[in-house]
Amino acid sequence: MITLVPEIIDGAVVCSLIEACDSSSGSECDICHEQTVYLHNWLVETELKYLVIDLQEEKAICSPFIEALLHLRKRLRFPFLFAGVIEKPKQILMRYDYTEFPFFISPEDAVRALRMAYPSITEVSLEHIKMGEPIGGIRPADEPEDEEDSDDD
Repeated sequence: MITLVPEIIDGAVVCSLIEACDSSSGSECDICHEQTVYLHNWLVETELKYLVIDLQEEKAICSPFIEALLHLRKRLRFPFLFAGVIEKPKQILMRYDYTEFPFFISPEDAVRALRMAYPSITEVSLEHIKMGEPIGGIRPADEPEDEEDSDDD
């Protein structure tokens, strides 16, 4: 399952990939595809007009997630930038003719390029954004949930 977490980097919101899904079979990954629905709703709610995603050099990212991101990009019609992109995700992005921006090594580079292309785009209210909390409310597998005390009396 893919998990994206927003954070502030150089004054802009960057969604960092903290858990990746390797759907190496190429079959549709419903949970990862669903994550882009959460992402869409989150972008609308937060009123962001850009998306910077840090893939953090993950080797294995399911292609349905990246494909769904590119479909979301077409629907929203605002800048999508990718940082930390390595070979497999890069091939998928190139196959879908992603040429709006280059692939960035770091999210800081992506933010700098975004500001150069769209000078005031990152100047938005951040009050609706919960930093460090997974988009869609999906917890990473390694993050423990709050357990309720249970008495087995």
